[in-house]
Amino acid sequence: MRAMSVLKELSEISASYTNSYIEKWRAGGGKVIGYFCSYVPEEIIHAAGILPVWMRATGGTETDEGDAYLSNYNCTFARHVLDLVLKGKFDFLDGIVAMNSCDHLRRLFDVIDLKAARPFMQFLNVPHLSDEGARAWYLREISSFRRNLEEHFGIEISDEKLMDSIRLHNETRSLLRKLHESRKGPSPLLSGAEMLEIAVSATALPKEECNRMLRSALEELDSREGITDYRARIMLVAGLLDDPNLLRVIEQQGGLIVTESLCLGSRNFWNLADESLSPMEALVERYMNHPPCPRMIADHDKRFEFIMKLAEEHNADGIICERLKFCDLWGGESTLLRWDARKTGLPLLPLEREYILSGLGQLKTRVQAFIESMSR
Repeated sequence: MRAMSVLKELSEISASYTNSYIEKWRAGGGKVIGYFCSYVPEEIIHAAGILPVWMRATGGTETDEGDAYLSNYNCTFARHVLDLVLKGKFDFLDGIVAMNSCDHLRRLFDVIDLKAARPFMQFLNVPHLSDEGARAWYLREISSFRRNLEEHFGIEISDEKLMDSIRLHNETRSLLRKLHESRKGPSPLLSGAEMLEIAVSATALPKEECNRMLRSALEELDSREGITDYRARIMLVAGLLDDPNLLRVIEQQGGLIVTESLCLGSRNFWNLADESLSPMEALVERYMNHPPCPRMIADHDKRFEFIMKLAEEHNADGIICERLKFCDLWGGESTLLRWDARKTGLPLLPLEREYILSGLGQLKTRVQAFIESMSR
């Protein structure tokens, strides 16, 4: 009963951009920094004694104020986040960290910095390559980030604190991988929607509390019978997808999502930092080597290899590739994935949507037809 309540609590945490744990942290005098993108090393924020929280627009319903500064050709995720920021919904943050993940988020950070800046604002210039020169570049960027945090908040981020943070985050990622891999067998223990709720919640909790909850969730799964009433096993590939409702729509049509490659999903927790290296070297190797984002244009083959490895290990019947409307990076990537998947014979369905789920009738029809074409 305790583990079931933990899973329910994780679901509730994922349904909002803030939660009771953040409020409790703030009430105890703790600082909170919001960040965008999986290339921001949250270990450095944590080692500073600050709570890192991935910024989302979960619960946003309109973009009227965001539309005043971003055009209709900016993705609706950026416009929803800006709307919430301008309306004061993120005033609980003591700082915001962003990077050049895409032009949409780059402009989003510019507007926030101009119109609603938090006390600490940091922009990381992350390279688009992962070679030796890029690693040296990234090391300079995160070293500067570390120094700026120390100076602004008047604290010291020692190597010992940073290594402790790396170990803690490695534990979080290991627990998330165990939960993810519980879906490999013929009767997966978690639905895709449940797994996304857990992964999203893990980005909005103090890691010590998060790890306790993840361990409890794993204990509960030991007594589950598993899911058998599905017609096809689906792999989901997407960028910034934080809405479990989209996954529920797919799974209600009979397609069980047994694995995924998402910014907030497996790409965020798949690889660990090497604890045998010095702390900063470990962070460079970890973040420059995790499953690459489409912003790393030259690494498409690595991305496809990662996708195919997961699809094979989880016995996926087909792939659904989702992209936000006007997302340049995933617009190109989804096309390349269609070409590559066609060569392997693995069915792939491209889906385009706005941040707020709409057009459910058409979405259900397309998913139903896709599942029908490969039903077991």
